[in-house]
Amino acid sequence: MKAESQSKVPIPPIEKKCRVCKERKLLLDFEIDQKNKDKHENICKSCVTKVEEDDHHSPDCITNKFLIGVYTQLECLLALVEDGVELPDEILEILGEIVTQDIKNKDVSDG
Repeated sequence: MKAESQSKVPIPPIEKKCRVCKERKLLLDFEIDQKNKDKHENICKSCVTKVEEDDHHSPDCITNKFLIGVYTQLECLLALVEDGVELPDEILEILGEIVTQDIKNKDVSDG
C-alpha cells in the first residue's frame, strides 16, 4: 500500500530540451522563470547569450524587419476588408500614413 502512494507522486524533471538548440540539458543550464510549469526558461543560458550577441542589428535591418511585420498586418487587414469587414477611420488613417512614409523612404533610398 505504501509503495503505491509513493509511485503516484510525480518526480520533478532534472533536465529539459532547449527550444533553440534542441539539446537536452540539466535544469541548471536554464534561468529561473516562475511562470513556467517547471520554473525554468525554455531557452538555455548559452543560447540566450548567443541570441543577445546576434541581436545587434543596423537601423536599416530593424526598419526592414518592422516593415515586413507591418505589411503582414496590412495583408491581414486587406483580407478582412475583402470579406466585408469595415475598418474604423483611425486604422485607415494610420495605414495611409504608413504607406505614404514607405513611399517617401523608397524615393530617398532610390536617390
